Amino acid sequence: MHFLFTYEEFCIFIVNKTTMKKSALSLLFCLAFLANTGKAQTWSIVGGELNSHITALYVYEGKLFVGGNFTNIDGDAAYGLAEWDGDAYSNRNTTLIGGLGIDNFSTYQGMLMAVGAFYDGIYGPGFVAVWDGTALVGDQYRLNGNVYDLLAVDESFYVVGFFDEFEGTDYNHVAKFNGAYYETVGDGFEFPIGDLCMYNDQIIAGGGNGDALTYLSGTDWIDLGTGGPAGASMAVFQGELYAIGCFDDAVDGTARYIAKWDGSTWSDVGGGLTGGFNCARAIVATNDYLYVGGQFTGAGGVDVQNIARWDGSTWSAVGEGIPDQIINSLAIYDGYLYAGPMAVDFTNHLWKFNQIVSDVQDEASAQTEIHVYPNPAQSVMTISQNGIPSGSMDIQITDLSGRVVFTSTLTGISQQISVDDLAEGVYTIRYNQPDGAAGSVAFVVVH
Repeated sequence: MHFLFTYEEFCIFIVNKTTMKKSALSLLFCLAFLANTGKAQTWSIVGGELNSHITALYVYEGKLFVGGNFTNIDGDAAYGLAEWDGDAYSNRNTTLIGGLGIDNFSTYQGMLMAVGAFYDGIYGPGFVAVWDGTALVGDQYRLNGNVYDLLAVDESFYVVGFFDEFEGTDYNHVAKFNGAYYETVGDGFEFPIGDLCMYNDQIIAGGGNGDALTYLSGTDWIDLGTGGPAGASMAVFQGELYAIGCFDDAVDGTARYIAKWDGSTWSDVGGGLTGGFNCARAIVATNDYLYVGGQFTGAGGVDVQNIARWDGSTWSAVGEGIPDQIINSLAIYDGYLYAGPMAVDFTNHLWKFNQIVSDVQDEASAQTEIHVYPNPAQSVMTISQNGIPSGSMDIQITDLSGRVVFTSTLTGISQQISVDDLAEGVYTIRYNQPDGAAGSVAFVVVH
């Protein structure tokens, strides 16, 4: 059925057609109607009922991938993974692999990767698998404990999780797959690590090393500033790194369940999050907002229901929120915000916010066109381009005084440069591509 009026226009029409005595009452009725209608329409359940909770949402090749501990949707087989096309679940993992729980998705060399653990009542061996369109494959990636996240960097990928030792090698909760086999990454961590993120061309790990976020410098994991959180998940928004979790004592006790890093210091985020279990579990950044989900009822003094948005200075509610849920994951798909929660009453569904939101930050513009690693560099560093270059790239290295100390033309996807002759200090790489793209990246030399 199609209407000639919007709800707002209909209310104006009704008020204009009533007598003066009735117009005020009519207006109040319409305003109440609009308020209730808006609340009823902001969030809705989509798809069928899952028999267990959702833990991961990820957009890949025009589909929204839903991962979790479920084994069926409306009684039909779906072992831990299903594809949502905007209208229905169009494809599912129907191959049972010893009980499967997916914790996260990522991509590596164009392939969709899923990480998690096998389980049978309790969690067992961890896995890193490739989705081939019909099944999850990749026994060569298996580890001895739950894998929580994967971050691809050039030809390799890093994984973190609950695993420690595998086939005689001590990994201590972090490992690097070099394209052929796993390698250790420094001394690893004493405690399990939950998340990986790339920020300012550095690999950031959530948790570990005394509950501080850390960055990888060569083969060492170094605390990211002081007083930071034990972040469970991270995202980059407006050039700053945001970390969320269940902490309440970060930044000298001022940051509650969310904190941000501007490249030099940690700080509170608008009064933080309060109420409920006081935990933030999901985070996604768009061009205009940072969306945070979990189980909480307040954000910077604003009443919310388990989800809130931050514009860089102010918190606000996202519609009426999603009551009686613990939001584990968020994603932007086809212009809409989706939430993957765990329902308090165990009736699990995928939820959709029925208003167009701003696009997810474009990866090509949100990050620099080149990567520099290791950073800091001791002897040799590598400069690599994002993707396969369409032409050569002119690069120029300057010191803090602006003096040019090195020039070259990068014609391949990466190039190694010796920094043995450079004094210790901070330098800037400036680059120019044939298509007009230009920018700069800072790096540090230590000997």
